[in-house]
Amino acid sequence: MDRTVLEEIANSIVGSDIERVKKLVEEAVTKGVPPIDVINAMSTAMAEVGRKYSEGDYFLTDLLVAGEMMKAAMAIVKPYVKDEPNIVSGKVVIGSAEGDIHDIGKDLVATFLSSGGFAVTDLGADVPAKDFVEKVASIRAYIVAISALLTTTAAGTRAVLESLERAGVRKDVKAIIGGAATTPALAAAVGADAFGKDALDGLGICKDWMAKRPRAI
Repeated sequence: MDRTVLEEIANSIVGSDIERVKKLVEEAVTKGVPPIDVINAMSTAMAEVGRKYSEGDYFLTDLLVAGEMMKAAMAIVKPYVKDEPNIVSGKVVIGSAEGDIHDIGKDLVATFLSSGGFAVTDLGADVPAKDFVEKVASIRAYIVAISALLTTTAAGTRAVLESLERAGVRKDVKAIIGGAATTPALAAAVGADAFGKDALDGLGICKDWMAKRPRAI
């Protein structure tokens, strides 16, 4: 039964059937399917959605719909994972740089990270550098993800990284930036560790960091 319902969950996400996804996820967790298996099935589906988007078979709207399905499904699963610490592969603080009120891309990245097993703290949009620093320090996050959609606010990414440096926590944190206003060159210029070209790329980078980290969260 487990394998069948997990496959149906994945197929429903790829097929953009949000009501069926919610029904199947609810059925799975209430019948004792391990939450980590449900999350892995959803993560596999999101990877497939990302692949289809990268190859031009899906459009941005398809990604956004998949993201909304993941949010709805994760809300159902979340109460069942509180006693399963191994589900969490790492802590991430994410937000849009100060002055940037856009959050669609940032929300999508946060959803992909959550589906990949990360504990994500989403600070929202237009986030001052000090808020990033305070949250990173308070939860001892290993990754900070900064989104900048507008060229006028791309400098906000530098402010976050400089603030982390002044607070003495930059050496303990991996930083990834992304969004329309960011580039690999900007990432290098502001001292970020990586540039994510899209949500799937960002997830892969973060997973790679966690795999190479010498100690657990």
